[in-house]
Amino acid sequence: MKHDIESLNQSRWSFWPPKRHQITLVVLVAIWIALPTAVYANHGLSGLEKLLTRYAMPVGLIWHVCLLGFLIEWIRKKRFSTLCLGAAFTLISLTGSEPFSAWFNSKVEYSAENFSAENFSAENFSADKQFPLPSSPLDTTVLLGGSTRVDRRGMPELAIDGHRLFYAAQIYHAGKTDRILVTGSNHSMSGEQISPAQQAKQLLISIGVPADRIDVSAGNNTREEIHELARYFQQDGQRGKTIGLITNATHLARAMRLTKGYNLKLEPLPCVYRGGPVQLTLLNLIPCASGLYANTDACYELLAKLAGQ
Repeated sequence: MKHDIESLNQSRWSFWPPKRHQITLVVLVAIWIALPTAVYANHGLSGLEKLLTRYAMPVGLIWHVCLLGFLIEWIRKKRFSTLCLGAAFTLISLTGSEPFSAWFNSKVEYSAENFSAENFSAENFSADKQFPLPSSPLDTTVLLGGSTRVDRRGMPELAIDGHRLFYAAQIYHAGKTDRILVTGSNHSMSGEQISPAQQAKQLLISIGVPADRIDVSAGNNTREEIHELARYFQQDGQRGKTIGLITNATHLARAMRLTKGYNLKLEPLPCVYRGGPVQLTLLNLIPCASGLYANTDACYELLAKLAGQ
């Protein structure tokens, strides 16, 4: 009789505490069944397609491989491989996370607190296009290189950060700057026939900025670009002019630190913000390439700051 009672108790509690394979099954069901079902219920077929596409992209595939490897090694009780795969899964989850990249970039970007109140007032926005304008008219607006690329035909086009070139044209057409100075030389490893500065100049001309209103400056990287700008603006006839500086908000903090070393006074004109509040959704729980790119950008700027740039 006693033996029967013990057998009954064992069968009653056989799922508690849960076995490792049971926990693994719950995790996989949550990711492969419950999450897609919830996305479909909330966002329909288009939302489900976006989720499954994110699963199938390289970052998603690597994320799944690390997760499966971690769970398998955890079931096998292999401590070292479990730790390594768990660390890799966590790293990919963070570096590919869009909410995390938004938070990370907000800590690196040039702070809005550094702007004067006029920059955000209604009169400093274009009435018809609603984009921020300089607080006062500028003699020259500097557009740092990096917003363009050359396609396989050798034609210049906007790169992923191309909005900053468009922003320079907006400021010119709004009558808020007299000239645009584009920067950038070909790096020895770039393989491009046209320098970033010439790429930007061609594109600006194509959207209505007169060629005689565009100047060109050299520099293989930001440090060299700022050095060349210092030489340019220290020439006779350039001193005392009001100058604006356009680049990504994440990149601008470093650029402004470098200008201080040359006693350059430039008005910061940030664009391409990647930081700020992001709504947490079922979709952006899965890491993706856009999150990885934004986090890489922020890491690059943080590393530059630690290196004293």
